Amino acid sequence: TLSVLPKDKSPRPISSKLKLTEPLPNKTRFNSSKDFVQTMLPHAKLVAAEYEVDPKILIAHAALETNWGRSIPGHKAGNPCYNLFGIKSSKKAPHRKVKTHEYRRGVKRTEYAHFRVYRDYSDCFNDYMKLMNKTRFKKVLNLGDNPRAYFTHLQKAGYATDPKYADKLMRVYNHPSLKSVS
Repeated sequence: TLSVLPKDKSPRPISSKLKLTEPLPNKTRFNSSKDFVQTMLPHAKLVAAEYEVDPKILIAHAALETNWGRSIPGHKAGNPCYNLFGIKSSKKAPHRKVKTHEYRRGVKRTEYAHFRVYRDYSDCFNDYMKLMNKTRFKKVLNLGDNPRAYFTHLQKAGYATDPKYADKLMRVYNHPSLKSVS
């Protein structure tokens, strides 16, 4: 059982108290940014409750990484990968090699990278939160109610190479499609 260290510093298992009454959506095509938000909201709320993170932060991060679900890394028709957060993989884990953009010494370059493949969106959200519980990202778990600080720490901790990553995340967080999310 994976456990996290919440703000009260007492470990608890992930999703120990959360019971699903119906399957979570795993659609792979989105008609709009609002459609993407509505699909991801149940997943985000589920993990956000356990980690005490604003679900809008999680959806904004997924929206930026996938262009509101229109460009999920390694997603192929009939063979989805459900990687919402651009999480890279070692060659040992299930993955797909995909063309991506990285900044090297301030210059945007096109490269190939291995991105993790997930069974469904819930698997991806859970893996993302496990990643945030790792040493270099761990501070974000204490910033879950402050999107600017959360995004700034992600950037400083090296989540992405884009020098404007935190600002872009903040713009997505303030997008009209996320305004009604609570």
